[in-house]
Amino acid sequence: MMKIKTLAASFVLPTCLYAAQIDVIDTITVNPTVINNYNNITINMTWSVKPPTVVAVGDTFSVDLPEQMQRRDATTKMKDAGGNDIGDCELVDKKFTCTFTQNSVSNGTISFEREFHDAAVTAPNTNVPITFLENGNPVANVNMTVSPSLVDPAENLFKVGKAKTNLAIGERLSWFVRINCRQDDITDLNFSDNIGPGHTLVADGVYLAEADCDEYGKLNNESAWIINGEAQTLPAGASVAVDDTAGEITFSAAQTNKAFILVYETQITEIRNPWSNDVSLTGNNGNISEFQNSGVDYQIINVTGNQVGTAQGVVFNDENDNGVADPGEGIADIDVVVTDSSGTAITVTTDANGDWSTPVLAGDVSAAVDESDPDMPTGLTQTVGDNSTTFNVPADGLGTTLDGYRKNNSNSNRPANIPAINGSGLLALLLMIITLGAIAVRRRVS
Repeated sequence: MMKIKTLAASFVLPTCLYAAQIDVIDTITVNPTVINNYNNITINMTWSVKPPTVVAVGDTFSVDLPEQMQRRDATTKMKDAGGNDIGDCELVDKKFTCTFTQNSVSNGTISFEREFHDAAVTAPNTNVPITFLENGNPVANVNMTVSPSLVDPAENLFKVGKAKTNLAIGERLSWFVRINCRQDDITDLNFSDNIGPGHTLVADGVYLAEADCDEYGKLNNESAWIINGEAQTLPAGASVAVDDTAGEITFSAAQTNKAFILVYETQITEIRNPWSNDVSLTGNNGNISEFQNSGVDYQIINVTGNQVGTAQGVVFNDENDNGVADPGEGIADIDVVVTDSSGTAITVTTDANGDWSTPVLAGDVSAAVDESDPDMPTGLTQTVGDNSTTFNVPADGLGTTLDGYRKNNSNSNRPANIPAINGSGLLALLLMIITLGAIAVRRRVS
């Protein structure tokens, strides 16, 4: 039976003169896909560089997120398995971009969370198709099932914050507070919101108003208590205060059955994780006493990448027993199983010179020669290397192994099965010959 094999081509790392924008995304998944508005979802991507493209420093790829993904900017590093930086990535508005800082990066993963909101969703279980773009072209479609955000029946106090732009010094954070959405009848209501370290209150942006609140948490604003940080005409028994020096917003009411909406901004003065506020609500209606610590965290993005190198080797018949693959000694058409640092096995075949080569993930790699291959000459014993051999392939570099074989006693011209004779053996043989000769002479004389 004839064996058909494909020879492995040498993996050549080209020199790229210009940075390129490349397509790499393989899959994008979203979890969960059945949600309420304002829920967080996890986005997972897998990516790989498609042959014959080879990554060079400066190459980029980008993914545009669907419009329903709420803005939350961040920067991060692409890391390899050893924790080394191999790329710079950023999430700005709704565009995720990575720029490679090392050559020959092969594949990896991306994972992060994003808040989802579609203003058009007004009915439960609304189908919302979303599309991800890579370098401006559609790359993945996901069908979401979205319902309006429902208010927890036990809720008296809710607060959330998010970055307006980047999480950097001088940029602003937006805060939203929902108070008494159940619209309980409360007496002696007291509310306070205290700004934590790392950001300061932008007093002229504070807005507080009475509101009606529906089951989805939608607030229909009515009478404003604070506009642009200034107190308005208040009901009897009510008070408000905005203290930008202390970083505190307070208000009180002798009696109310209204919900309240409070929105304001803070400005980042130092890098922290998180930037937090303490918000509290007390009142008499079942002795209300609520406290929350609300914060804005950095957007956590996990990006991994793997670099490749080239594993290569020679399988040869070391006929002159010098431990070197000399011209003409290569053994052709031999299978070699190469296992890279991820555990992926690749079968390559030696060429006419006994050479083999394949791109692999960088790290410790093993190569095992198929000594039972029908093209392997019979009667050979390995004298160079081990089977299998483990060696290191550096990122964007070469790792080499040699597998040398020779026939048993191939350095001897004596007939097979005759043992070699050392010096003492030769002396014993000569003495035996002399003794036998002397015996023969005596017999002739007698």
